Amino acid sequence: MGRLALVTGGTRGIGASIAVALKNAGHNILVNYANNERAARELFVTADNAGFIIGSTLSINGGQHMY
Repeated sequence: MGRLALVTGGTRGIGASIAVALKNAGHNILVNYANNERAARELFVTADNAGFIIGSTLSINGGQHMY
């Protein structure tokens, strides 16, 4: 089993390329997006629906957002 990688801003551009490369190297990926759910879903399909967990915002303590 590969390691878990969190890729913030991972739905477009360099972030998406990094997420796919890590997935192809055998890692489990958590891709974070803030506003573009469509791009996140497209990336999920591009990655053969394997190894990706799509999230929206990251928060702790009941809503303090981490970016």
